[in-house]
Amino acid sequence: MLRQQEHLDIMSAGVQKTSHRFSMNDGHEKLKNHTSASAPAVKGALVPATTLTVMFGGDVPLDLFAQSMHNLQRLIEALAQEVSGKALITWIVEDLATGSAIATIRGESEQKEDVERVVRAFAVVGKSLERNETIPFSPRVANAAHKMTSVLNGKITSIRLETDYEASTVNSSSPAQSRAYLSAFGALEGRIETLRSRGRKSFTLYDSLNDMAVYCSLGSDQSELVRDAWDRRVIVEGWIKREPRNGRPVEINPVENVTILPEVAPGSYRLARAIAPARPGGESPEVVIRRLRDA
Repeated sequence: MLRQQEHLDIMSAGVQKTSHRFSMNDGHEKLKNHTSASAPAVKGALVPATTLTVMFGGDVPLDLFAQSMHNLQRLIEALAQEVSGKALITWIVEDLATGSAIATIRGESEQKEDVERVVRAFAVVGKSLERNETIPFSPRVANAAHKMTSVLNGKITSIRLETDYEASTVNSSSPAQSRAYLSAFGALEGRIETLRSRGRKSFTLYDSLNDMAVYCSLGSDQSELVRDAWDRRVIVEGWIKREPRNGRPVEINPVENVTILPEVAPGSYRLARAIAPARPGGESPEVVIRRLRDA
């Protein structure tokens, strides 16, 4: 069997890899694109991208969460070996959030470029999974990525892979199922519980109906929209993406407006004086409900 030696030249690292009947040219090009376009410049320098975030939507059982974290570790280790060679990288759990389970992992190394290569490769894997495309890395990486999405079983409804500058959402582990989201302009009511300003400006909205996390992306000039909105009831208007199976909102991108609502005092319903009486000769509630139901 002929073995073709390819050179994966990422950020002039000179890491050599052996081809296993697949081409990494696409992954190489995507990593170069992430190098030049993903990280915004700050005073002439690129902001280092050193964190990975995974968010699980739906009801997340403890055993599946533990399994998913193990699979995430396998994916990170496979990517690190492939794009950063023998670099020594320590991965630290930077943040854990409840509700929709969210874990943020930060890479630490003497050479930050080694961490950045892994983070950019992680973003490429996320986009490939979201678009149901071939993952442009080795079979080891592809197997680890598909193993991580295998927990999408109805209880866990979506997995979001996010870096400082990129985000992808996968809502099915089946290649045959369409991953196109239902999208339309609209508004959601909920409570803002997480604000992010590192890299991509964004916040997490827990909607009033499902009490599930909805990711909301802001433009670089929209910080004032949410400056006083943390832990407040709000209505967020924008382009809403929903899961195709159940219509649950998963993302608002872009956000057009945020309106802060007044808080409702506990027990305020007791201040209601009465219910307006029906008009003389009007339809009874049963008739109205039946007519609306049969419309």
